[in-house]
Amino acid sequence: DRQGIVHAVDELQQQGSFPELTCQLQSGPGEGRWYRLYGTTAEQQSGQLICAMQDIHEQKQAELAKENFTAMVSHELRTPLTALLGALRLLQGLHVQSLTAEAQQLLQMALRGGERLAVLVNDVLDYFRLQAGRMPVTCQLQPVAPMLLSAVDAVQALLLERDLQLQLHGDMDAVAWLDSQRGGQVLINLLSNAIKFSPSGSRIALRVQPHAGRVRIALSDSGPGIDEEFSKRIFEPFSQANAGDTRDSNSTGLGLAISRQLMRQM
Repeated sequence: DRQGIVHAVDELQQQGSFPELTCQLQSGPGEGRWYRLYGTTAEQQSGQLICAMQDIHEQKQAELAKENFTAMVSHELRTPLTALLGALRLLQGLHVQSLTAEAQQLLQMALRGGERLAVLVNDVLDYFRLQAGRMPVTCQLQPVAPMLLSAVDAVQALLLERDLQLQLHGDMDAVAWLDSQRGGQVLINLLSNAIKFSPSGSRIALRVQPHAGRVRIALSDSGPGIDEEFSKRIFEPFSQANAGDTRDSNSTGLGLAISRQLMRQM
């Protein structure tokens, strides 16, 4: 981690601030420990750096073990789950007419449960891949309209199911520097939240607005809104509103945490 420390010292010299830095320091062959470093310039002596180190080795080891375990479990779940969903969809496509009404209902329940489980597993896997810096984004200057239309199309069935109207407003010719796949993932998450909490028969508005030389994509709905106390925690992983305020008790509470990290990476 030598390069990270050099970069932090350069930033201190150029901007007057030393970024909080987590790094691994070697005390001997195979004897690395994790530390958090803080730095500041000495007021009395020019060119002097005062550095404080906090030993976070046990904490870091616990975090890495948790990440590795979660990623392993997610991978092990996703492989059989993909095969299971494939078999259920094949059964639905080829043999649904030969099934009794009761069997068709059971098949639909199994599909819905399997698809929901797939979403949960993918959310957990995406979150820990982002935490570990293993989810690359590829940005380029491009129109935002295709990304918007693709995201709206992905949630069309949910809109119909809840009898909701979605309206697009603003500058559909806007261009932005983004990864359209990851940006679409963020939009689908926000749209799904809006649909989940909107009263049946209401409208959802998606607006594209110029904002300080950039592009702002704003989403609004007529749902109950977010409690002021909970709004302070909405981007924390695994955070959810009280059970009485949500229709989706099976949610991981990772959607907004993933969305914010993706936007920051872009």
